Amino acid sequence: MAAARRLPAAPPDLDRVPPTLPVAQLIQIRMRPDRRAVSARDSLVRRIVREFEERAALSLTPVQAAHLFRIPVPRCARVLTELVADGKLSLAGDGRYGSHVDNVA
Repeated sequence: MAAARRLPAAPPDLDRVPPTLPVAQLIQIRMRPDRRAVSARDSLVRRIVREFEERAALSLTPVQAAHLFRIPVPRCARVLTELVADGKLSLAGDGRYGSHVDNVA
């Protein structure tokens, strides 16, 4: 005789399931500082700003900038966008980043 197929058990009522970690540990987990390397990121930002300041005519797309700075394109795009928001770089209508007009001497 063939074995009867068993259906998976119904998921437990989540309101009745005790937490797997004590509340004190959950609070500690939430309070951990950001894991990103802040000093490495600051160094990268300074390097990008310095490069654009030294080469006033430099105008790059995010892909070109990522290649120049040897970082992933999404990360480069985030940094460039933040630098535009901070007023350190400008964004042209064609999607190229360059020195901010006010920073050019």
